[in-house]
Amino acid sequence: MKKPWILIGIFFLSVSCTTTPYQPAPDSVSIMAYNVENLFDNQDDPGKDDETYMSKKSKQSPRHRMTCSGMSNPYYRQQCQELDWSDSKIQRKLKRIAHVILQVKKGLGPDIVILEEVENEKILEKLRKSYLQKAVYQKGILLEGPDKRGIDVAMLSRYPLVGKPILHPVQWIPDPKKNKSARPTRGILQAQFRLPTGDVLTVFGVHFPSQGNPVGYRWAAIETLRKAKQALPEDSLVVVGGDFNITAEEEGEKGLFKSLANEFYISHFEGCSQCEGTHNYRGSWSFLDALLFSKNLKTQGRWKYVPESIRVANKSIYQLNNWGAPARFQEGISQVGVSDHFPIVAEIVPVKAKVAQ
Repeated sequence: MKKPWILIGIFFLSVSCTTTPYQPAPDSVSIMAYNVENLFDNQDDPGKDDETYMSKKSKQSPRHRMTCSGMSNPYYRQQCQELDWSDSKIQRKLKRIAHVILQVKKGLGPDIVILEEVENEKILEKLRKSYLQKAVYQKGILLEGPDKRGIDVAMLSRYPLVGKPILHPVQWIPDPKKNKSARPTRGILQAQFRLPTGDVLTVFGVHFPSQGNPVGYRWAAIETLRKAKQALPEDSLVVVGGDFNITAEEEGEKGLFKSLANEFYISHFEGCSQCEGTHNYRGSWSFLDALLFSKNLKTQGRWKYVPESIRVANKSIYQLNNWGAPARFQEGISQVGVSDHFPIVAEIVPVKAKVAQ
């Protein structure tokens, strides 16, 4: 039997090792970046390769079968031919995405959400109006870009838009010895919002070229982001969020995130020390998704980001597969599954606010 003083020591040790969950200040502004993975409607958008995401009854034409048969990848060819992207599956997908978003801020959702892989404004508005009523977001922001599949970056916000949003195209001239042509890729979405203090926050939403592209594509996206930020007034408050598609291995070898460290604080460098990552590929975790904060969000005294607030939002009942990684939606047949990414979340606070610990 253990002596009483040993038991008391164990008790106090366990108390000292317990951390108090972060509690946002009442006037904090929460920001989320979330790749929702293939949020499509089931209508054919002209000029986009969205034939996979149509209902089975819409896939019976010779034209559709010919389109699918031309796909070289057997998996994608089968999906194009057989996936039944029905109204009920879309509703299930939207319900689960909303459940993930609304886990933040006591069921109200973050104040600003940056979303990746959204097909069009129509499906974005369906999500906002029919599934995110509690969040009371203003009209969604999405500018159609050149991605061949038709997936775009979008934003939702409780705060009013200032001016018109801008889509910055990513320009990449490939090495002719290595690449036959440059693929069209998602642009960088810029929008400005009026915060409760009257300050303007500039938000950039990104979805960098995937790992199926050479690293030069991601360097080009970084340079596009850098130029867009440099075009703003020097004292602008800036947050960048989205899917940067930079794996842990690539970051270790090339330092893409590190190259931005002179201009931004980078979420997983600053906080989230207990987080494994936002994406898991064959057992390897990476922070593909990140939030970046301009340097004046720590030094200028108007607003500041809160390192303790940086976290991965993964408490929804739909998010985890059996080994604790993001559960993909697939066809929505399973009781879990929504996206192959976890969202990253953080707060900024006006300087007068006290950060609750």
